[in-house]
Amino acid sequence: IDGNLVINKTHPFGLKPPLKHVPFPQYPVVSHAAKNDIILYQKQHSLQFWSLGSADNNDMQDSATNAATKLHLKDLPVMLLEIKSKSNDNIVSSAISPSGTWAVYSDCKRVKLYKLELDRNNSKVVKSVALGTSVRSTHRMCFTKDERKLILATADGILQIFQISQEGVSVLYEYNIMNELEDFGPGVSLSCSHDGNLVAYSDRNGRIFVLDILERKQYCEVPRFDAQPSCISFQPSSHILAVVNINNQIQFYDCDEMELTQWSKEFIMRGIPKYWNKCEAMVHLTFDPSNCSRVMLHDSKALYFIDLGKPLPPIDANLSSKKRKRKGTKTVSEISPSTDNFVIYDRYKHVLHADYLSDGSIYVVEIPPLAMLESLPPTLERKTFGT
Repeated sequence: IDGNLVINKTHPFGLKPPLKHVPFPQYPVVSHAAKNDIILYQKQHSLQFWSLGSADNNDMQDSATNAATKLHLKDLPVMLLEIKSKSNDNIVSSAISPSGTWAVYSDCKRVKLYKLELDRNNSKVVKSVALGTSVRSTHRMCFTKDERKLILATADGILQIFQISQEGVSVLYEYNIMNELEDFGPGVSLSCSHDGNLVAYSDRNGRIFVLDILERKQYCEVPRFDAQPSCISFQPSSHILAVVNINNQIQFYDCDEMELTQWSKEFIMRGIPKYWNKCEAMVHLTFDPSNCSRVMLHDSKALYFIDLGKPLPPIDANLSSKKRKRKGTKTVSEISPSTDNFVIYDRYKHVLHADYLSDGSIYVVEIPPLAMLESLPPTLERKTFGT
């Protein structure tokens, strides 16, 4: 089954290769509970909670000297729990808290919040928490790092802030972005700062709104860039917001100083490397917890690494490993990247999610192409004459 969307220009037809769009999620469907290494996989009608496996200790020692060591698993990943949506409604968005204690999802009608106990031996839903009839279908959602607040963002630019405590969940307040930005369109990406003070919400019109959660007012507005943001994320140690656009331009905006960082200014002056410009639109962006100057991005085909602490590479720098066969021989030589601060690791396919673990290692979630069969309708049975 080939589910690619192929686009050809009508004039002149056939002179240039067609554009192919892979039927792959253009938004995150996997979220990570970093404290317990549990991931939430959002499917069409259910949520799956998986415990990540552990790596071999010998491989971990080798990775200390070799940054590109592939780690072998000592314990395989295990699915801990699966929650199915009510009435088989399509799930729009979901999130899991950093410790895996809370999980929330939204379908086209309601928002459901669960308190969980996730363990390899015994996993269960402790209780289902009602958020009230005033909570509408949510386009994006996230928890603060201290798990005291839940932030829901609707498609029409409304942010709802909830307080989570042992007594229950209560609505703190609701903020309508349309009061500040009248042309704020459907939301694309949501990110909360690590101190829990700021939340950023981007839309399809290229607007990025930053809310001060404590003061309950707009903190700043990020300048509008040339293209729509595809993903945003706060740097762990500051209020610097990383923005990746669909044309793969990368900007870092300091919300405290209300200006672009020095790295972004130099990046605009130097220009994007030509090999980087050939990538697909990025789906996810994250920072190395052990070194906040290291950034990892990914699309459906590859992982991309940037080191903000090193000088920018030349425009024509080779960013990925390539295998080249010499003429007249069977010898295959591998050409290494010519730079170590912009690197493309394209040895994966069908990447759903990639993120850092607390020890600096990286996990990657891939999906088989035939998994799309699960979302297709039943086969059409037709009686044929003579059978």
